[in-house]
Amino acid sequence: KFSLDYYLLTPKDLSDLSKHCESKSRFVYNSADGPKPSIVHLYCPIEDKIISSHIEKNNFQRVSDNQFKKEAIEIEFKRNNTGKVSLITIYEYL
Repeated sequence: KFSLDYYLLTPKDLSDLSKHCESKSRFVYNSADGPKPSIVHLYCPIEDKIISSHIEKNNFQRVSDNQFKKEAIEIEFKRNNTGKVSLITIYEYL
């Protein structure tokens, strides 16, 4: 969280959500290439109600059960066996 990569590559939505991680967060970055979006993964457990609040507050539109979109950003959530969100992926189309 304190690296140059974090400050340069992490979208604001993901940075905001990472503040609610219940344990140490881990970020994985994939660069954009042509029509392929940049992809950032956040691994950490977060309560589902925090995710729902963020989605509503930031006007994301539902694409599917665990995928939402706003302008050039798509956000996807995966839950673990306890019902908490354990992986958040943001696709940013440049």
